[in-house]
Amino acid sequence: MLLKTKNSMQSLSIPDSQKVIKMNTDVVTLLGHAQIDLSHHRRESLKPHLNRDYAGLHASHVPVTALLFGKDLQTQLNNIQASKRVSTTAFGNCHKKKKGHPC
Repeated sequence: MLLKTKNSMQSLSIPDSQKVIKMNTDVVTLLGHAQIDLSHHRRESLKPHLNRDYAGLHASHVPVTALLFGKDLQTQLNNIQASKRVSTTAFGNCHKKKKGHPC
């Protein structure tokens, strides 16, 4: 098999080309793992600056994709806001501590 380089033509045997392919595959794999690791570190560094209501965005079930918080961030934000509204209406009067009230 012949591979063209900038300066000259070099001949690589089939086992050599298989080694080059394997090494390049390993490099791409390592770069992918590094990217995911960086994304996890970015998420963790943002954690203290987000409102506590949005802590669910950092959950382990939220996948890291090309986007930091996944593809469906808007859906997750809508779900968080809806659950906050439900909990506020359900437990909104608990701070008054009425006698006989279960809160």
